[in-house]
Amino acid sequence: MNYDQKHVESFNSFLEPRQEGDIDLVEHVSQVLMKYGLKENLENFYYTDGYIIQAKNKRPEIQRYLINIYLTLQLMKSKKSSLECRYSLLPAGPIEDWIKVFDHLIAPFMADENLPTKI
Repeated sequence: MNYDQKHVESFNSFLEPRQEGDIDLVEHVSQVLMKYGLKENLENFYYTDGYIIQAKNKRPEIQRYLINIYLTLQLMKSKKSSLECRYSLLPAGPIEDWIKVFDHLIAPFMADENLPTKI
């Protein structure tokens, strides 16, 4: 397979919609942050963000990619160091591992810092 074929395949996977049975990471992030009482933040700064809008209805791997960009930008807005959180955003590997990191490290940090906020 040459570079052009790989590029087309990569682009096509970006456009491919989420399949039945695929986890919806956009919704998962929302539900977890909602449990921390961040409903207003989500309404104002999550659902309306371009990366999140673009991630809706995409495959989990594409959602992870776009959500990681969004989360990195959000984490950089915190008053305290977010390096550990940012470096922990897994760009590849099992989606279940990404969810564990988000649920147990990223979400509590975001709640403590009252994120998301305006970028």
